[in-house]
Amino acid sequence: MMNDPQAIADILKSPEYDPLLLQKDGYKHIDRNLLRICSDAIRELELKFGWDDYNRQRHAGRFQDGESLIKAPSLPSVPRPFHSWAEFRMSVFGGMQDMPFEQIEVEYTVTKKHRSDWHDSLNNRIWYQGKGVIPNGDAARDLICAARQNSIHHVFIFTVPNIKCPWSRPRKDGSVMTQEEWCKKEGFDYIYEGEEQAFLGSPHRKWLVENFAKNLPPLPLKTARVLEDLISIKPGLFAHKQQEQRVTIN
Repeated sequence: MMNDPQAIADILKSPEYDPLLLQKDGYKHIDRNLLRICSDAIRELELKFGWDDYNRQRHAGRFQDGESLIKAPSLPSVPRPFHSWAEFRMSVFGGMQDMPFEQIEVEYTVTKKHRSDWHDSLNNRIWYQGKGVIPNGDAARDLICAARQNSIHHVFIFTVPNIKCPWSRPRKDGSVMTQEEWCKKEGFDYIYEGEEQAFLGSPHRKWLVENFAKNLPPLPLKTARVLEDLISIKPGLFAHKQQEQRVTIN
């Protein structure tokens, strides 16, 4: 059992732990070592899952001949207030522990609002976005508009490398744009889960902190938490936030 990541993850589905995961900050009443072991097992399940085919069905609505419906991984409830297991891992055990979580939201056209995952404590116009999949072109445009209209620089943190953009059409050679390629195209940065601390200590982060939007004031912190995003970036792949019942890998 202890070599089976699914069996390890299922420990948190028990009546002893599931109610705590559903309570805001209830996970703090669960043994920290157990949480780490289980969250690492969940990440292993996420990394092994065939997200491209799942995303093709769910977000692009494309099914191959004779193909059955692909179900998301069977994972425990995501600990509140997080929206994905990737957010939880990075905030509780990873490199984002000292970064404020969901403290800023900005308005950008048609009174839409987009809330940060984490913002940089030294320059809050630098936003760290934990992402599994950007599900459609509208969600991609929302991220671009939020950044351009509010002078925000996105640093995406992907859990699974080289996920194809579900909304992107195949090129002439048959290849499809990956999320990493999309980031480069739009002028954003990206790293992978587990690389947060290295990025935060990097010369590039130091340069961003000192130079990005250097002549602008900090963004104001929100004064009240909203229950729902007005922006419809729907749960998608685990890093943000792919699940039927909020499976990890917006």
